[in-house]
Amino acid sequence: MEGISQELIADFMSEALELVQNMETSFLSLEKNGTDTAAIAEIFRAAHTIKGGAGTIGFTEIKEFTHRMEDLLDRVRKSEIAVTPDLISLLLRAKDIIEGMLDARRNGDVYAEELSKDVYNQMVSYLQSSGGQTQPSFSVPKSSVQGEESLSYLTSYERSLILEFLNQNFPVYELFYVFNENYEMKDVSAFQIYALVGDFAQIIRMEPSLDILEKEFRPNFRLVVMTEKDETFIREKTFMRDLVTDLRIRRLSKSDIEGLESAMMAGEKVASAPSPSPSPSGEKPQKQNVPAESSETIKTSSTLRVESSRIDELLNLVGELVINKSLLHEISQLIMKGYNGMRLVLKPFLSGLQKLLLDENATHNEELNARLREYFQDMEGALEQYQDILQRFNQISSALQENVTGLRMVPIQHVFSRFPRLVRDQAQRLGKEVDLEIEGVETEIDKGMVDDLFDPLIHILRNSIDHGIESPEERVSKGKPKKGKILIRAFHEGEHVYIEVSDDGRGIDVDRVKQKAIEKGLISASTAENLSPKEALALIFLPGFSTAEQVTELSGRGVGMDVVKKKIEQLGGSVSIYTAKDKGTRIQVKLPLTLAIIQGLHVMVSGFSYILPIVAIDETIIIQKSDMIDIEGEPHLNVRGEFVPLLFLRKFFYHETKDIEGNLYCILAKQGDKHYGLVVDEIVGEQDVVIKPFNNRLIKSPGISAGTIIGNGNIGYIVDLSGLIQSYAGIVKKLEVEHGNSK
Repeated sequence: MEGISQELIADFMSEALELVQNMETSFLSLEKNGTDTAAIAEIFRAAHTIKGGAGTIGFTEIKEFTHRMEDLLDRVRKSEIAVTPDLISLLLRAKDIIEGMLDARRNGDVYAEELSKDVYNQMVSYLQSSGGQTQPSFSVPKSSVQGEESLSYLTSYERSLILEFLNQNFPVYELFYVFNENYEMKDVSAFQIYALVGDFAQIIRMEPSLDILEKEFRPNFRLVVMTEKDETFIREKTFMRDLVTDLRIRRLSKSDIEGLESAMMAGEKVASAPSPSPSPSGEKPQKQNVPAESSETIKTSSTLRVESSRIDELLNLVGELVINKSLLHEISQLIMKGYNGMRLVLKPFLSGLQKLLLDENATHNEELNARLREYFQDMEGALEQYQDILQRFNQISSALQENVTGLRMVPIQHVFSRFPRLVRDQAQRLGKEVDLEIEGVETEIDKGMVDDLFDPLIHILRNSIDHGIESPEERVSKGKPKKGKILIRAFHEGEHVYIEVSDDGRGIDVDRVKQKAIEKGLISASTAENLSPKEALALIFLPGFSTAEQVTELSGRGVGMDVVKKKIEQLGGSVSIYTAKDKGTRIQVKLPLTLAIIQGLHVMVSGFSYILPIVAIDETIIIQKSDMIDIEGEPHLNVRGEFVPLLFLRKFFYHETKDIEGNLYCILAKQGDKHYGLVVDEIVGEQDVVIKPFNNRLIKSPGISAGTIIGNGNIGYIVDLSGLIQSYAGIVKKLEVEHGNSK
């Protein structure tokens, strides 16, 4: 829209999206307490602010839709319409549509789903049934480029990426799927297709987004992908007849993208952001300023919005500072080592007890000795000053590192805020009554974890609702309250963040877990008999394990828990399960505070540098070969009554099979509830390390999670303890078979 700056639009989008998210929390609060006037007022103010802002910048479809929502909320506020679960469901759907409209505008298009018209008319029906005046109908806005052929939903970055692929003669396709709405598991159709396509193609864009698909089923689904596979392959691979009723494949050309670019440059994009026009009810257009009536919602704030990319760049610079700090520390140690060595050799000279023969002329020799002592005194003074400056530099860089790392920290509320709606909707679909309690929303986590953490926690919550919490009838028969309870809480402890999801449901039947594992061929009956309850629970994390009697769109407890465990471990964390029959289950996720800069123990293995995260290390000890104990053919170490398996990193990383003689450096590390002894060649010391992720397409080595630059400028490899432990036995056994060796 002409006259409206991009900065103003960006500010509106940022505020509107935040208000929409807050709406959801208030709606759920209102559902629990229909007379919660504070929640009603908060929702009304949010809708009013969005409506006013949308009108100001010409987003008329958002303004009109939110206006009807505001009318409905006003009647609720005046107690003319009662708060019911059906009304809350309608308002939540309306909130989702506003969010979809904002997302569409952010991508340079206009929301054009018929669903908005349906929800709009339902809101009008509520208004009419409560004695209100007839409201105008709502027309679905048209996108600037019509029909299924439209590519206007692509962002400028996506268009440039497509052109880059096409210029290199890589094929790019638009795949348009129509899903079977009668399919039993239709809600996961898009996710199944997304996973199938991801196996053979690079996905450039999906429409609708994952956020929208998590909330509701959409019969139409688009993917824009780059793949060298042909159309026949794509159709055979992804046309699953139970899921898909129609698949249209279009190979994109440079003219498709260039034509779209030209149309937008020529002004067609303006059509997707029309100027405000009088509404059907005769309402006057909004003035080009913020409406005075919304001024009550404006609050002063000391918050400064900064693009996350700038913070990431700042953190990269701090990382370079940390690397150079380590380098300066090493140089300082070398200088002091050399200086102290010279002082030791020249001690008689420096103390004045002895003169050096620097010249045959006695007078000249006296002058040279005096001058040399003076130089040493100057050097000593300079070194002392250098040490003081280096100490201050360390203090400043550590404070800067701590503060910049803190900028990456966000309240876990960003993750938890989406759970109440999910629990509500899933419980309703399953005919269960569930109260969700959330604690510790102020707990901060690294922003790099937020997206990766959401899916595992969603899976855990769904399992709790589906298979943990009993039906109201079953709970009453057990003497429990009719309504189940799920508690999700977060807290800091030491260098970790803990997230716990607990329920008061039926718990996990350990004997049933064993039986299912036997049925699926995961373990033998004899092995199952010897498993402790804790070891039996660990079976839940095996791929393919399930206790569900039948497949539903939600998982039974344990289904896919291997994926949850793997995802958490990729973040440097761990998962533990605690359960009691008919009492409930608690799943604890343990995560590091940050993913950017960590404290590590620098060790040497076969001449190369490796970094072990300090948080996983309990102690370091020196052992002899004679200290090892053979248990079932594997070397162990008796550490205060605990038999700890030994892992030789030379064998694992470099396939060296010869025995190591003399002193061995053993690092006692903890993974889960078990200790492991990591045997290395040398322990260099502790240092802060900046994590430099590897490109997994180019470098993928078991036991290595990332790289870093250590103090001397060389590359260090950050050890993935979980991956090392999981892969160690297979790699070492294979090595021993190849070399014909035994321990």
